[in-house]
Parts: sequence; C-alpha cells; structure tokens
Amino acid sequence: MANVAKCSMHMDCFANRDGRCGCLKDNDFGGRDCPFYKSSRDMSREEIEASCRAYTESHGGNGS
Repeated sequence: MANVAKCSMHMDCFANRDGRCGCLKDNDFGGRDCPFYKSSRDMSREEIEASCRAYTESHGGNGS
C-alpha cells in the first residue's frame, strides 16, 4: 500500500488495515486522538465509505 499512514492507535478502527490507515495519507493530529476513529463494529459498510469520503474531502482530499 503506497501513500497510507501507519497507525497503531486504534486497531479496531474500521479504516485500520494491518496497522495502516485505509483512508488517510497523514494521521498527524498534533498529539490529539484521531478525530476520524470509529469502531468497525459500530458502522455499516455504507457509513464507513461515506465517512471516509466526507472526511477526506473536507481535509483537502488527503484520502487514499
């Protein structure tokens, strides 16, 4: 996977794929917790895709 952020903060996050974020290229939040985190069991596939799109679009298209 090219251009994806390593992440070990929330292993149960819907976007975490083998320790890498499947949605963000950069996960430096200035020492704060990831505002994008959602548990995979708390979201449907449609909600996951919509959340990923909305977040990346609102943050300059930093998604993968």
